[in-house]
Amino acid sequence: MTAIDSVKTLTHKLRLFGFHNAMESRINQAQGQDLGHAEFLRLLLEDEVLSRKNLVTKRLISKARFRDPVDLEDWDSSYDRGLIKAKLAEIASGAFHRDRQNLVILGKTGEGKTHLAQAIGRRLCQEEVRVNFM
Repeated sequence: MTAIDSVKTLTHKLRLFGFHNAMESRINQAQGQDLGHAEFLRLLLEDEVLSRKNLVTKRLISKARFRDPVDLEDWDSSYDRGLIKAKLAEIASGAFHRDRQNLVILGKTGEGKTHLAQAIGRRLCQEEVRVNFM
């Protein structure tokens, strides 16, 4: 068993799946760019952190039970809904959540309230906030 195989086995046992999955490509990168040991290890640990963050986000999105996979970038801002772009940016930033405020979305039928609610909910899930879409 090679050292790489041994490390892969250990990372799998330790449940370091991001580290495990990125290891071979990072080894190639380290050899090609002549990275030092500390830089190589830092990159692998960053891969692990990103992998875990993505997994948490995926779980939160699944638990929120959104109907559609929408994003704020899909929002059609060419249609005038009476929502100022600056206000939309403020809402999208999640400032209302950090300030412990509620968000109520009102409007006529077909104006995109559901789309907006799901997109904001997804954005909050990416910030590791629990969301329940009803």
